[in-house]
Formats: sequence, C-alpha cells, structure tokens
Amino acid sequence: MIWKVQVPAKIGNFVWRLCHDSLPTFLTLKNRKILVASSCPLCDEDEESFSHLLLFCPFARATWHGTPLAMHTSDLGDVSVQQWISQLLLKHKKLEQENMKYLQGIFTTLWAIWTHRNLVVHEGKQLNPLEVILTTQSLVCRYTEAFSCCSISFLRSHAQNKLDQIPPRPWQLIIKVVGARLKNLNRARYAYEAKTTQGDPILQRLSSCTNQAILVIIQGAMLEAAIKARDLGCKHVLFLSDSRRAVQVNNNKITPSWQEKGLMSDWSHLLAADFVYHSVFVPRIVISSVNSLAKLATKMAFTCCMVNQNLL
Repeated sequence: MIWKVQVPAKIGNFVWRLCHDSLPTFLTLKNRKILVASSCPLCDEDEESFSHLLLFCPFARATWHGTPLAMHTSDLGDVSVQQWISQLLLKHKKLEQENMKYLQGIFTTLWAIWTHRNLVVHEGKQLNPLEVILTTQSLVCRYTEAFSCCSISFLRSHAQNKLDQIPPRPWQLIIKVVGARLKNLNRARYAYEAKTTQGDPILQRLSSCTNQAILVIIQGAMLEAAIKARDLGCKHVLFLSDSRRAVQVNNNKITPSWQEKGLMSDWSHLLAADFVYHSVFVPRIVISSVNSLAKLATKMAFTCCMVNQNLL
C-alpha cells in the first residue's frame, strides 16, 4: 500500500523504513547498544523515539499544524506513528484523487521533518519549522503535478504504442551504447558492445574523448559503431541506449540540434548504402555491463577495441 502513494521512491522508502523501525533515531541507536545521548535534538525534552520526533515533539506539532493539513497531533493520544500510518492507509485505501493528495501530504511532511532533523544533527542547522512547512507545500505541489503529467504521458504513449514498436527486421547485430562525462577530470567516455541476436559478442570498444555534451557523445558512439558494423558486413543493426533524446534524434522523431545535424548527415551516407538501423530507449540496468565497461575509460585516456574474429 505504501508504494501506491504517488511520491518519489526516496519518500516511499523512508516511510517503509519508518514502519519497520529501521530509522536511526537516537533511541533506536541506544537500544542497539550504541553509546549516544537519546534525547530529542529538536526539543531536548524527551527521548527521540519515532513517535516523539515525528508527531509529539513541539517542533513536529508546530510543523503539522502549519501545513495545509492543519493537524493537531497532540490529539492522537498514545498511538504510535507506525499505528497511525497503518490506520491512515486503511482508511484511505481506495486512493481516489482526494485521498491520494492527503497521503502525499502526510508522507512528505514526515519525510521533511526527518530531513530537517538530519540537517540539525549533522550540519548544525538552526531549527526552522516555517522552512519545513514551506518545503512540504512546495514538494506536494510538485509531486501532484509531476505524477499527473506522468499519467498523461503514459496514456499518450500507450495510444501511440505502434510508433514505439521495434520494426520487424532481420536484425544482425544488437549494439548497446553508453556515454558519460566525469566533470572533476574534465573527461568524457563512451563504450559500446555489439552482439548477435543469439547473444554472441562480436565487438567491444571503450574510449576516452573530448568533454562534449553527453548526447553528442552517445550519438557519435552510435555512428562509429554503425560504421564498424558495416565494415564487418552487417547492414541491419539495432541500437540500445539509456538516452531518450539520442534515441529520438536517431529515429528522426525530434529535430536535432546544430551539433547533432552534423552527425545525422553522416548517417545519411550509411542509409544510402542500404544500411538499416533503429534505436530503442532502455533502462540503464539493461546496459549496466557496458556502463561498467565505460567507467574504465575515466581512469586514464585510452582507446581499446576488441573484435571476435571467430564469429565473422
């Protein structure tokens, strides 16, 4: 039920940990035989239990009363914060729009209080309940708008599903492409890996390059991989990338920038030679092995290319 509330994963994870007594409050640390003072860092009036910190501490009470929820948590009695959350989830289990917005406010306020507490403890921040109230209001508005836009985008993409399908072709190679920049060393890298549709590796390459925009790096790597695939006798290539824009540009779904137009002109020469390609956006986990390979190129400036001659 927690995971159905429309908040970012970090807030859902926080609430889940809270319900499972997994947050490192001072009282929890003390009960685990860790030598710390257990008093609440926000009021120093009671031990820092989950319920005290998030509901009954004067700072928490002021925060809850100041939010649009206008709650008087002192009226909750002896209920624990975990029991209170369970009751709310049960009461609002239908998750209609009004219920969803209410639970968004509850989860976000809990998270904002905990975040402010951590800033006070670890960075010496001054107590400021008004800041927590304003932060909560801002975040709830952003989350409501963001999840509403996601729902609309999903419906549109579902209605246009045919446009996103992989064209039926006798694909010869599947090439995973990754690019990234390392800002502190002013260095960029890219890597790609080509395999047959049976999963046999044909080509791997990783290289450092000039510190360009990440989209240009990925598109340049795709072009280079396409040229190498053509030189190896493959003319039907499927690209996988975690860059949505690079995929859209390569599939001619959006207008390329001036930098991207230069690369697209090179693609036209490949297409004129009966080369066929298509790009697909995938989550990073799908190309995680190539992403790990690309990280090697951040250690030093070098180029490495491996070709499996046995499968050519």
